[in-house]
Parts: sequence; C-alpha cells; structure tokens
Amino acid sequence: MHYLLILLLASAIAPSAAHDFHVSYGRLAVEGTTAVIRVRFFQDDLVQAIREQHTADFELTATSRADSIALAYIGRRLRLAAAARPLVAVVRASGEDLSGQEPMWWYLLEFAASTPIKNVEITNTLLFETFDDQKNIVQMQHFPSEKTWSFYFTPDSDRFSVTMP
Repeated sequence: MHYLLILLLASAIAPSAAHDFHVSYGRLAVEGTTAVIRVRFFQDDLVQAIREQHTADFELTATSRADSIALAYIGRRLRLAAAARPLVAVVRASGEDLSGQEPMWWYLLEFAASTPIKNVEITNTLLFETFDDQKNIVQMQHFPSEKTWSFYFTPDSDRFSVTMP
C-alpha cells in the first residue's frame, strides 16, 4: 500500500502550459483491497465547477474544510465500483503544483474494498457540467501484475470496466 502512495505522489502527467482546453488527469493504482487515485485539475476550472455546484465563496486550499467540499463534488462525478459495489473515497492529501505557468491542484483519494479488487468500473464526469469541451484522462495500473490501462472520458463515453488479471 505504501508503494501505491509513493508511486502516485511521485508521478504526474503534465498538460501543456497553455490552458486552451479543459482536462483532468488521473493516475489510478489498484492493489489488493485498495485503489488510490491522484487526480489533477487546472485550479481555476475546479474552483469554477465547485462554486457553481456548492458554494460561491469556495477557496481552494489544503484544509479539511476545502477538501471536504471538493470531495463532495468529486465523489458525485468520479465513482469507482468493485464487484458492482460502490467504493467510498477518502482524501489522503491535496495540494498545488504548476504545469508550465498554469496553477494545478491535485487530490490523492483512497478507496477501500472489503475483498480484493478483481473488477473495477470507473465513471468519470468531472467538470462535464461546467465545460462543453471537458475531457478526463485516467491511467490505471494493477499491482502486482503491473498491467496498465488508459481511459479517455468524454460526455458520451464516461464509464469503463476492467477485469484484473
């Protein structure tokens, strides 16, 4: 499990410096009964979506209040299920980084299942309600097999299922 957290914190998929598009990036690792995803957003995009859906005075900070509000938003739009049972996300960390000159914000979310995860269904509609051109990319890796998958989510293709080896 610690290997998953280190891998996800150390890795990042960087978009181009120009913010001429709307995209989120995620890296998902699955091992045993645990799934961990690090998802990154352009800060202004995430703030706009949360303000439209939750509270107009929302500020993006690494605080438990801001993490809780963001998780309420993210949890409705980024869903994982194992063996057809929904998994609940917990924020393990959050923070700011840069992509070129563009401020980004990331969340490290952990999902726990009661049995080893053999099949996962991912639904990702993050920011679709805010931006018509929104796209979401998730790279997934299973351990210990190290098999990888890449998913490209769009409004008309927002759900994928995978069976692990």
